[in-house]
Amino acid sequence: MTAQPLVFQLNDRVGTITFSRPKERNAVNLYRARAMGELARKLPGVEGLQAIVLRGSGNHWLGREGSNLRMAESKSAALPLGDAP
Repeated sequence: MTAQPLVFQLNDRVGTITFSRPKERNAVNLYRARAMGELARKLPGVEGLQAIVLRGSGNHWLGREGSNLRMAESKSAALPLGDAP
């Protein structure tokens, strides 16, 4: 079973998105980038949400794992990030 890449919690109109890969310094890979896009599309529908806080679990906010992002580029992976204005 794959661990949940992002955890969203709403408390008093403030949403908190926690990146949950502490062993990898919360680095973003293709799987997590897609999860971020999916969550971003859902946020406008969250009733009462007025602010968002991003945080990382463990001791790091977002670590550097460039090889995963380069891998996504090299495979021409299309990440659905919503409609551009």
